[in-house]
Amino acid sequence: MEANSTEVFGIYESSAHAESAVDQIIESRTVAGGFQHDDISVLLPDTKSSKEFAHEKNTKAPEVTTTGVGGAVGGLVGALVGMGIPGYEAKRYEGRLENGGVLLSVHCDTSDRVARAKDLLKQTGAEDISSSGEASADTEAAAQASKL
Repeated sequence: MEANSTEVFGIYESSAHAESAVDQIIESRTVAGGFQHDDISVLLPDTKSSKEFAHEKNTKAPEVTTTGVGGAVGGLVGALVGMGIPGYEAKRYEGRLENGGVLLSVHCDTSDRVARAKDLLKQTGAEDISSSGEASADTEAAAQASKL
């Protein structure tokens, strides 16, 4: 059986909207296919602090990263591509992040969870929703071996 790792991404207009979305996504875990804190990552513009995000409602925050684009040309795009976002989408997200947007990512390991994550991001007001997947290391190793 092929194991896949897929990230579902969406942009929120502010950290308050992203935090509300995280709360709703976590609350959805009582429904089949729900998500845990460890499944969610947030990328904030460097004008926001991760402590501010984590403590606004005294909730346990998901993985939160802040980023700036000063000094390193293409630094943010490179970081986004490193997260598995295709280059053309990374450039679009970069502009949104530079204007105060917040990128939220949900880790999924099945196609049903990908669909559920996309629905949840849409329901919570995310824009520019997309997904990017990678095959597991075992699958990649098997593919490399078959090429030899």
